[in-house]
Amino acid sequence: MTLARLVTGDLPPDCAALLYAPGGGLGHLTRALVVARALPGRVHVWHQAPRALPAPDGVRQRRLPAAWGPGRRVAAALQQRRGRRRCSSSTFPGGLEGELAPDVLGAFRRRVLVARHVRPGAYPRYEARARAYDVRLLPYPPDDCEWDGAAPGVHVGHLLRDLPLDDDGPVAPLVVLGDPARLPAGWRARLPAGTRVVSGWTPRLPRARAYLSVGAGYHASYELARLGVRHGLVPVERRYDDQFRRAARRGAGVHTRADLLRLIGGAA
Repeated sequence: MTLARLVTGDLPPDCAALLYAPGGGLGHLTRALVVARALPGRVHVWHQAPRALPAPDGVRQRRLPAAWGPGRRVAAALQQRRGRRRCSSSTFPGGLEGELAPDVLGAFRRRVLVARHVRPGAYPRYEARARAYDVRLLPYPPDDCEWDGAAPGVHVGHLLRDLPLDDDGPVAPLVVLGDPARLPAGWRARLPAGTRVVSGWTPRLPRARAYLSVGAGYHASYELARLGVRHGLVPVERRYDDQFRRAARRGAGVHTRADLLRLIGGAA
């Protein structure tokens, strides 16, 4: 079954969809836009990312005011959609502050949860809240699922944007994704001359012999893996996302200066 059919179900193709993507990073918005691109008709994406991202025609992004927080005002705005034929999709089944309560979810004809793995115990009553949805999409292939069989749902593969390599310019010895200042000083001193830095969202990556991501988020980890390039992941602590577990599963964790030197040495 296609992603569009899983999200829309038996609703008419022109049924407008509301994709709710709470969370302050760009990853939540990126996944929502991947889903949005697959849907027919009008799509509204509500998010809390720092800025909007490129999206196809027919997809309208709304950045929720920071003063709202993810609580009551968001819930009230969502409830205003009551009676309209819309779909709701969220990484967190109850929202970040319980704003996706049963009465709010009841405003939608179909409820879809994009169930990215969350750290066990970090999100209270995850399973109970997830049962309020009509379908649970697991954004992993069956043979590479972070839930390890511990969650029901439909595997739809990794929900990734297209991130091509740039054909122009010389090949760098290393590309650092993220802020190098977050690396220990001793690590920064060993970065090779000619290292390039990509900070923030980018439509394409420079070509390099190796890539070092400061952070082992969902998109950095799986986009680099899909490209098939040599890469390392420096996991950071997150409340819900267990980046250390993900980096370990990928066999790409960079935890010490020796790990960094192996990555750079293998790229030389």
